[in-house]
Amino acid sequence: MTKEFLQNWKLWQEPLLAGLVCGLGIALLGVYILLNRVVFLSLAIAQGSGLGIYFVFWIGGFWGWHVDESLWVFTGGLLFALLAAGLFALLRRRETFSESSLLGLIYVISSGGMILLGDRITQATHDIEHLLFGSVVAVHPKDFYFSLGMTALILICHGLFRQPFLYASSDPVFLKSRGMNTKFWLIFLYGLFTLGITTGLKILGALPVFAMIVLPAFIALKRARSIKETFLLAMGMGAFIPVLGYYYSYLFDFPTGACLIFIASIYLLCSVVEGEIQKRFFRSVFTTEPSPDIF
Repeated sequence: MTKEFLQNWKLWQEPLLAGLVCGLGIALLGVYILLNRVVFLSLAIAQGSGLGIYFVFWIGGFWGWHVDESLWVFTGGLLFALLAAGLFALLRRRETFSESSLLGLIYVISSGGMILLGDRITQATHDIEHLLFGSVVAVHPKDFYFSLGMTALILICHGLFRQPFLYASSDPVFLKSRGMNTKFWLIFLYGLFTLGITTGLKILGALPVFAMIVLPAFIALKRARSIKETFLLAMGMGAFIPVLGYYYSYLFDFPTGACLIFIASIYLLCSVVEGEIQKRFFRSVFTTEPSPDIF
């Protein structure tokens, strides 16, 4: 089956490379998301993007425009996702809302809007599902190049602004003490979250994107010995897990999105088991028992 998979490489070329590129960028962003302690921000952004997509299709149906797979659809999803991320960045750490309640509020409002608009959209249901839940095995070359461009932008911003991003995520007080605007860097970082998640939705789908954000970053933060190693480990797993997911999906005829999630979960389980074994081993080796009282 492996030989057959390699022989049919051209059938998998764009989807596999797009999954690799998206996984790399999303896993990098996942480290920042976990450092921010806002794991469910990705779900709120995804719902905001979904609301934007529904809104564009509703406007298109109302005016009789053909918007399927157009730039307007992605732009609408991106703008609404940016609005959700911007609201969270501006209202975060205020006494009026806790972070969890604010994320829940954004998620519920976006979901309610999607239900209301979905009731008014009679056409293009399949196209909307394709945009929200990913095509996975039917990635167009232009989508691959677009995801490549977005990931390159994320990597460039990470390389240029890593320090303010890290301080804004984990130590905003220090950043403020240096005279830097914490809100600006948070909004900038959340804008990158939005770009990565919105692009990933179209390639991988909502649940695989959430898994690729959380699991590689969680493993890397637990296992790495430095922040540089954390990013490298998370990006490596983010790039490698989609490749394995596509391979085992082909091998056993499983749904590709579910296969990606399963592979990521296996990595997490192995990491937890390895950590427990190492902890017990070092405890047994280096913990000395008190010598008996000879008197």
